[in-house]
Amino acid sequence: MKIIKHDGVGLAYVEFGAGDPPIIFVHGWCCDHTFLLPQLEFFARRHRVIGVDLRGHGMSGAPEQEYTMGGFADDIACLCGELGIQKPVIVGHSMGGNVALELALRELPAAIVLIDSLVLPPKSFIEGNDLHGVAEGLHGDDYLKVFEAVVSGFLFIATNN
Repeated sequence: MKIIKHDGVGLAYVEFGAGDPPIIFVHGWCCDHTFLLPQLEFFARRHRVIGVDLRGHGMSGAPEQEYTMGGFADDIACLCGELGIQKPVIVGHSMGGNVALELALRELPAAIVLIDSLVLPPKSFIEGNDLHGVAEGLHGDDYLKVFEAVVSGFLFIATNN
């Protein structure tokens, strides 16, 4: 593994392949780059791929500090700068997807891919769509009707078919 330093912490990563766009794979909580190694190997056939061990995970440094999505995103942004990577595709698994979202807010990636990531909607979405009422309805006697309404109203869009 290769190591770069960011804010005094060693960040471990592997790099394979060549080709654009570059793809950076970001693992989930309690994992490391090996969790996504089959994907790294597959995409390395046509792309430059990087698998990183986030701070506090795998072979990267694990200082006693608060770990945040913003901090992880700072590390990935630093890695991109050190490696001369511009506009990568960020593939985030689980918590890594939240890191990808943080990077998207900074307009660093060309695209993001989220794999099994929990994405929490903003408070305005929850209140505007009365999700608290939905939660209460799912606990009531008519829970199947509420469930059907949620699935048809929130999860699927109307089509012309």
